[in-house]
Amino acid sequence: MRKVAPGVIAALALVFAAPAEARTIQFAGINWTVKNGVGGPGPNNWSDSTQSVWVDAQGRLHLKIRQSGGVWYCSEVIAQQSFGYARYTTKISSNPELNDPNAVVGLFTYKNDNEEIDIELTKWGNSGDPTTGQFAVQPSVPNTTSRVRFATGLSGTNPPSTHHFSWQPDYIYYQSYRGHDTELAAPSDLMQEHTYVGSKIPPLSDATFRINFWMYQGRTPTAEMELIVDDVIIAPVVECTDSSECDDGLFCTGVETCVNNLCQTSAAPCTGPLQGCNEALDVCECNLEASVTADDLAWFSTCVGGPETSPTGPCLCADRDADGDADLRDYAALQAAYRAADTLFDFESGSQGWFAFGNGTLVSGVDAGGSSGQGRYHTADFDDPTMTYGFGDRSSNGVDLTAYSAMSIDARLTNPDPADPFIGTPQIEFMLSIGYLEWAKVFTLTDSYQTLAVNFADLVPQSSANQPVTAAQLGDPGMRIKLVMRKNSNTGKVRLEYDEVKAYP
Repeated sequence: MRKVAPGVIAALALVFAAPAEARTIQFAGINWTVKNGVGGPGPNNWSDSTQSVWVDAQGRLHLKIRQSGGVWYCSEVIAQQSFGYARYTTKISSNPELNDPNAVVGLFTYKNDNEEIDIELTKWGNSGDPTTGQFAVQPSVPNTTSRVRFATGLSGTNPPSTHHFSWQPDYIYYQSYRGHDTELAAPSDLMQEHTYVGSKIPPLSDATFRINFWMYQGRTPTAEMELIVDDVIIAPVVECTDSSECDDGLFCTGVETCVNNLCQTSAAPCTGPLQGCNEALDVCECNLEASVTADDLAWFSTCVGGPETSPTGPCLCADRDADGDADLRDYAALQAAYRAADTLFDFESGSQGWFAFGNGTLVSGVDAGGSSGQGRYHTADFDDPTMTYGFGDRSSNGVDLTAYSAMSIDARLTNPDPADPFIGTPQIEFMLSIGYLEWAKVFTLTDSYQTLAVNFADLVPQSSANQPVTAAQLGDPGMRIKLVMRKNSNTGKVRLEYDEVKAYP
């Protein structure tokens, strides 16, 4: 029988009250409120724009410190549910050692300034500080057990790292290590671990878990920065002395082991698109008869890597023809399984009403380099001093989408001028618009074509649009489809290529 740590059963899920107008997102199976306005910590300006906070096609959360209209904005997300005594794990793929020394990554529970548990990644403005990581329980005091500093040992652009703390009535256990293994894979990967048993342990409350990316004392950064969060796992803490006390005997729930007297569970084995778990046979199975959704299609686009790609893990069901690899033939079958699509624009007869806009445009038009025959392209120069917000392409007005619930487009970004390469964030907004009303989703592009697919219900209202797009608006005579690439801190020249704009019932 498992031994449950005191207080776990009593920890009730409480709903965090967010303003009615607040933007919400879903990430890692949790609903989050995106912070907006002016205030602490810092103080800073906080943005809930899709340019500041978004979830990409791989299901990763992105938070940015960015400049817009001469103003710097930070970002924060707040879980809408309180989890109480639990183990809070966050996996990131960003290197805090490369951030501005004033930038702060916060992974924490918060009730008030005296009831707060933190893991922070920052140098607090001291670029010469060899330590960047920090475990703290507030109000913390330097050089005591309530505040422990450590070096991360991270190198490279996007190194994986895992950070967690277990909040219990009589202790807080912290651990940070390099890699994304469920548990510390090797002692050499450990950054730091620490157990706090003092009087500052917060009592059980409706404290919420939060992730933020902000500037110490509201100082102005030297450049825009981005935090990538791969996953958040929040689970009750179960105490043990042997792995047999943790094992639930089920294949489909993952492997349970006893580590440091706490039961730890690995990721469930069958969580990819179209996957099901067969408990009787202890295997993951593919439901090839299931309807492929827009989210599935976007996920599968990352699985297609040629004959050498073995379809395992989340990509297991990408092998539609069961030949042992995930390739373009499988992707074509996936597209066919996706609800029967109507092609709105294929550009075989020319631009079909699409046109480029934005200062900094160098040239645009159609050529034979589309994803399927002829496609459109738009080359722009981010160093053009007349460029303001960025550039984009849009269809003509009158795109009738009343019979549809989703859309997709094939797109990529290439470098048209090796002497002036693009440097920045390769993201575009795929959106619907009616005049000044816009609904968008942000996608990260590569130099290979990928299908960007989104359900209309998942488009995020922008600026003047304060609610999701309605059925009536889908038939508005002013409806059009747009692609926009923001200027942000991008430099150099870039070529946006796109093709095969489709809609799905």
